[in-house]
Amino acid sequence: MLLSRTTILLILCFSFNTTLADDDTTHSSNGYVANPQESYSEQLRPRKRGQNSQTQLLPSAWSVNANNGGVLCYIDPEQVLLWRDNATFASRLSIKSKGSNKPLNLRWAKKQDTLKWPHNRVKLIPNNTYYVKLNQHEAAFQVIITKQLPEALWHADTNEQAAWMRENACILQANYLQQMTTQ
Repeated sequence: MLLSRTTILLILCFSFNTTLADDDTTHSSNGYVANPQESYSEQLRPRKRGQNSQTQLLPSAWSVNANNGGVLCYIDPEQVLLWRDNATFASRLSIKSKGSNKPLNLRWAKKQDTLKWPHNRVKLIPNNTYYVKLNQHEAAFQVIITKQLPEALWHADTNEQAAWMRENACILQANYLQQMTTQ
């Protein structure tokens, strides 16, 4: 009898865990349903009421998170912004292009959450890889891959630009661009 109770409990626990693992969202003890595409720090960051979880962090459609890296779609290199999750303290930003041995080191001021891409010192080249790192104590560089919209789309409709951006893995930027034009 004892063996059968243990077996039943194990089967129930296993089937419950399998059901949770098959779900495409993550549930926490407080009932919050996390978006699996967001990083843990993005899930914890407070949002204002009505903010879209996919776009609330972007300062512009032409920006990339220096904390996480990713694909950056852009039209004009002078409009590109780097941004960071936490601007409570001053930071040191290191940025280098693929094939470059020496990174450019910049000071990122306290309470400044965005920084213009230093295109006069680190030229933005389409389809290139860049490495960024915030603070010297972080071990790994984050990877940024650049994608410049084709010239035919520079003055195109926002929906056409957003479609191209989605095809090139700039999902958050495309969502932001469309959200800003519908407001």
